[in-house]
Amino acid sequence: MKVKSKTALPLAKDQLWKVNGEYLHIVDLGKTLIHYKMSAGLKQRGVPVKMTAIDTVQKYLKINRAVLIKG
Repeated sequence: MKVKSKTALPLAKDQLWKVNGEYLHIVDLGKTLIHYKMSAGLKQRGVPVKMTAIDTVQKYLKINRAVLIKG
């Protein structure tokens, strides 16, 4: 059984994170997967939605010292 660490970033739907000059918008959050958009600007249109494991996004945000803008 996996034990979740207490230092994991709390992710929620419609959060907006700033990571290295780009923006990560969480579109939807499931039990194990997360749907998100990565864009260069806040009002950029036509950005594809990507899907990956929640742990992967949490590690990415932590390693790159992401800042929560909205959420």
